[in-house]
Amino acid sequence: MAVSPQHFTQVDGLRVQFRVRGKGEEPLLLLHGWGGNSLTYFGASVALEERFRVLAPDLPGFGFSEQPPEAWGASEYAHVIAGLLVASGFGAVNVVGHSFGGLVATALATSRPELVKRLVLVASPVVRLPRTGGVSMRARAYRAVRMLSNVAPPLRERIREWGIQKFGSEDYRTAGPMRPTMARTLSENWRSALPNIQAPTLLIYGEKDEDVPLAIAEAAMTELPASAKLIVMPGAGHFPFLDDTPAFVEHVSSFLLPVEAAADA
Repeated sequence: MAVSPQHFTQVDGLRVQFRVRGKGEEPLLLLHGWGGNSLTYFGASVALEERFRVLAPDLPGFGFSEQPPEAWGASEYAHVIAGLLVASGFGAVNVVGHSFGGLVATALATSRPELVKRLVLVASPVVRLPRTGGVSMRARAYRAVRMLSNVAPPLRERIREWGIQKFGSEDYRTAGPMRPTMARTLSENWRSALPNIQAPTLLIYGEKDEDVPLAIAEAAMTELPASAKLIVMPGAGHFPFLDDTPAFVEHVSSFLLPVEAAADA
């Protein structure tokens, strides 16, 4: 399986890398999750390329795309993606967003609805739920470390870094200069925006996802328009497109190409 070639463009002065490949006429934008890149969906993407014209970017700060100049939220990312759609000649697309990429997809669907034909959110934390006991304890411990670092200026950075490595999530520990952006995006709650999504929407979540539990998908379904659908993939975790690639591809294709799927039946 050959990797699609890289392309680069400038969006608001920021260099963005993207890949384009596929045999189909229907456009499909794949947005990766935190720490991913344009190859995150590789196995699923190869299969989807049989039916779609696939656009897969490195979101700013990941892969070969430049880092944001400041801490961004999902809306800033969506603005760049809108510019990329214009620069790459795509226009309106179907969108699949995984995890953090789902937040960007949600921001795009609500701010630029004319650019989103259909929307698929995969294991995305679009709704913030109350923290569990373990997470709350880690958060309180980290806040205590931050308070300590504020009263010990000579050791501030060393103490804060120790607190991050001790109590932070793996993604946050390895985020480096992207930590402010990660903190900002994770603090956002898109629950109030979900009713405003105009595009037909499908949620795909893993039954055994420990990072974004099924309860988030269920909460999101109470806010989305009544036409929204939820698929729970049995046995899958946070990366359902890796855990069961054929099933994931079929779910996405059937939703995005309903007429074709009916003809094949």
